[in-house]
Amino acid sequence: MPTMHDIAKLAGVSHGTVSNVINQKGNVSIEKIRLVEEAARKLGYNTNAQAQKLRKDSVKHVAIILPDLMKEIYHQFYTTLIQLLEERNYDTSLHLSKNVPEKEQECIQKAMSNRPELIVTFSCLHSLQEAYKVNTNVLFMNHPFVVPQPNQAVVTFDYAVFASVFADKLLARGYKSVAYFAESENTPSEQAFFTALQTHLDAKGVIISNFSYDSRLSGSGAIEIANHEPSFDVVITSDTERAVKLMRMHEIIGKELPPIISFSPAEVISTWDIPRFELDYRKLAHQVMDVLDGECMGKSLLLSANGFRNLEFTVPKLSVDKEITLATIVSPTSEIISVLSPLFYKATGIKLKIVALPYEELYGMLSSEQVFPFDLIRMDMVWLSRFEKELCIPLGPRMDELSTALNSFLPEIRNVYCSLPGEQYTLPFDPSIQMLFYRKDLFENTTLRRMYYEMTHEQLTVPSSFSEYNKIAAFFTQSINPNSPTKFGTTMTYGSASVAACDFLPWVKEKEEEVYHVSGDINLHSPVFSVPLKEYLETKKYSDPQISYWWGDSLESFAHGKCAMTIVFINHASRIVNNRFSGVLNRVGTAPTPGETPLLGGGCIGISRQSKNVDLCIEFLNWIYSTETANLITLLGGLSPCASVYKNEEILELYPWLRGIEHHFKMGWRRKHPDSTTDFNENQFERILGMAVRNAALDIMSIPDALSAAQQQYERKFLK
Repeated sequence: MPTMHDIAKLAGVSHGTVSNVINQKGNVSIEKIRLVEEAARKLGYNTNAQAQKLRKDSVKHVAIILPDLMKEIYHQFYTTLIQLLEERNYDTSLHLSKNVPEKEQECIQKAMSNRPELIVTFSCLHSLQEAYKVNTNVLFMNHPFVVPQPNQAVVTFDYAVFASVFADKLLARGYKSVAYFAESENTPSEQAFFTALQTHLDAKGVIISNFSYDSRLSGSGAIEIANHEPSFDVVITSDTERAVKLMRMHEIIGKELPPIISFSPAEVISTWDIPRFELDYRKLAHQVMDVLDGECMGKSLLLSANGFRNLEFTVPKLSVDKEITLATIVSPTSEIISVLSPLFYKATGIKLKIVALPYEELYGMLSSEQVFPFDLIRMDMVWLSRFEKELCIPLGPRMDELSTALNSFLPEIRNVYCSLPGEQYTLPFDPSIQMLFYRKDLFENTTLRRMYYEMTHEQLTVPSSFSEYNKIAAFFTQSINPNSPTKFGTTMTYGSASVAACDFLPWVKEKEEEVYHVSGDINLHSPVFSVPLKEYLETKKYSDPQISYWWGDSLESFAHGKCAMTIVFINHASRIVNNRFSGVLNRVGTAPTPGETPLLGGGCIGISRQSKNVDLCIEFLNWIYSTETANLITLLGGLSPCASVYKNEEILELYPWLRGIEHHFKMGWRRKHPDSTTDFNENQFERILGMAVRNAALDIMSIPDALSAAQQQYERKFLK
């Protein structure tokens, strides 16, 4: 097998240079990197494998001990934890105990052979402290009985509280006999729950029977419960797999199935429509990172549950002949709500008709004097000053009926998507914001980083200003840098006046703190607009000459690997993670827009003054803002204003750019100053500005002429 010395000799470089290249250190010239890579290729030397081997001793290691990976709770926990550890460059090993104490003892010994920084364990051992008397840190997961030592920590769900919640629910329903169908007694969490629940129920004269069966024998447990005489009033199962077996067994023997409540991992779209009590094992995995940061050693941390789901079965409340119509622009969220409308009908008995039109067409329709029979109108947030009072009823008199929905919103967006100041006519519907998406794999590539440094004498980092953005975009454009792995550096979106203004305004905001002055005095041909427009148009040299008419077009170019960066509204970003459309799956990073001046987007919803179905519209609003619907809309690729969405780990793992989104919304801006006394139509202003941007971008006019024409139009419209 060739050695690094052989590579150094063939490449004509030092042994240290070869070592630096293999270990991906950035202090080697691009010329020498290529010489080393070419020599290694000729000698059949796998630099990636060797680098991994060389770095292994210096990489921190985490050992994970699980009962198995077949149960969804452990699979959910493990996949999340592995992703988090990989992001921090931890090495990992997995050991399966099968919930057998002797097997777990073997797992501990194997785990210690890797000299781990931490052992993460779902233990089935009763004599924990003796078995885990090891020379490293230990994290006990879901083990309520452990008193941690200084080198130990415990993270567990609060089963004592869960038992109290269950007891209240069971007693309220008048149940007198309860079956608890669970894992073997070697599972501490299930033992803790049963003991606490039994205490509550015994005090009220309710009988609870424990059926503990190993997973492989759970079918036998299902038979025993199904054949029990008399039948139980209710069965609690420790997982949905047991609930399904119990349902199947009752079907086989022809007995009526008692109500079932099952513990379940948190899922937005559940596998089975079973009443359940959800525990978020993804959240459990995130706590491991706090332990690695040294925040929890010697302590126990108790986690709350997501709670009951599907426990109350909803029946239609209203006549099936009722129908409401929602007018909206075509958007990912409107498409998803159309798909989910049968769920709304099932929950309320109300049919939902959606009229989805292109942006300009709906704006033109609402601007006309014609009356349309819409019940609800989803309008772009920038249309508020133009339409909200004219087209929508004030919501003040109905606020009590919407209080739950109002309290569910992210505080960072509620007021921005409503009237300012005064009466409230609209609510946030699908709030969005611009964000920078970039090819993380390219920005972290050692060869490209060195190449960029040699070309610019600067480090290749995510751009924090638009001047840096253009410089990096040039580097990733093949017509300027033939060695670029992408054809273009970035995208521009200016297919219509409204879109062009949105694409350009962050460049203005980076240089000017207040774009919309209180006085309404805006000078479009001043340097405030002309300087950033010149910089913005420079980006044309680094973008696809084929015009992106809408944000989805720019996103598609990025997803297909044609460019290294793009700035788009996040409500279009879900296609990045869909492998049917994306060629950059798992290779994407996100950051605030350069200058941290992102434009707010998305829309608001109001009840039309023409509606004769206001009560039904209130039903719809409460439905879309419910936790279950909001989570479902977002998981499928839409957006919601509800805070619960941005705490759901399943959603955040799928769309990582939504994590911490409230900080991006705080940066965001769009609407005029709330104290302005000017009758200011933001949409009209953006259309005027956007037309100037398009005229300059398409070389119809020079920058001075385009802005001068825009200023004249602005004065005619606003300064009469």
